[in-house]
Formats: sequence, structure tokens, C-alpha cells
Amino acid sequence: MQQQPSLTQYCTGIARDLGQAAVRKYRGDIRRAQSYARPVCDGSFAAGTLAGGS
Repeated sequence: MQQQPSLTQYCTGIARDLGQAAVRKYRGDIRRAQSYARPVCDGSFAAGTLAGGS
């Protein structure tokens, strides 16, 4: 976000979708999916992993 601030408005949606995709990739292993969270929009990524696991 620091290098391209114009992407900030999309951060939440992208991170949430990536979290859901990570859960699918790791076949429902939420803990493993969450291990890939990064400081940028990590709350949204975590929410995506939880939503992807349900």
C-alpha cells in the first residue's frame, strides 16, 4: 500500500478473497491458510480464511 496507495481502496476485498482462496488451496486447513497473512490488510485476510472455512 505504501508503494501504490491507489490500491488502498481495494485492500479489504482483495485480502478477503485471497484468504478464502488460501483455505480452498489448503483444503479447509484454516490455520495453514492464516499462516500466510501479512501485515497489509491482515484483518481482512483473516476474515476471509474464516469465511472460507465455513
